[in-house]
Amino acid sequence: MPTRTPSSDNPYLASYRNPVLQEVEAFLSATGMTPARFGMEALGDPRVVSDMRKGRDPRSKTVAMLRQFIARETANA
Repeated sequence: MPTRTPSSDNPYLASYRNPVLQEVEAFLSATGMTPARFGMEALGDPRVVSDMRKGRDPRSKTVAMLRQFIARETANA
């Protein structure tokens, strides 16, 4: 049986990823922070934004950590 990979063409698969990716993209745009720096500071993973842009579906714990980082940085701005 073939395996399915996440695709931005499939709205069902993208529905979970898109909200947090949109939040990350808005944060990056507002702050000028690079995606690699964001990933390193938020998770210790410089590729997280790039991977999400390519279809990586983050776990709920990862989403929570990304949102906590954005909230903390926004509060400190």
